[in-house]
Amino acid sequence: MTGLLTAIAGGLLTWRLWHSDTAFDEATSRAFGVVVAIEFGAAALGAAL
Repeated sequence: MTGLLTAIAGGLLTWRLWHSDTAFDEATSRAFGVVVAIEFGAAALGAAL
């Protein structure tokens, strides 16, 4: 169910922002970068162990 809702939300976001360069603004880009950095750090730690 969660996957379906995520797919619908992604489809709606894509449809609304079809001609825009990106869906991120300044604040969203920074927060997204922090989250991605944490994910990669956790993956690297898991791979090292």
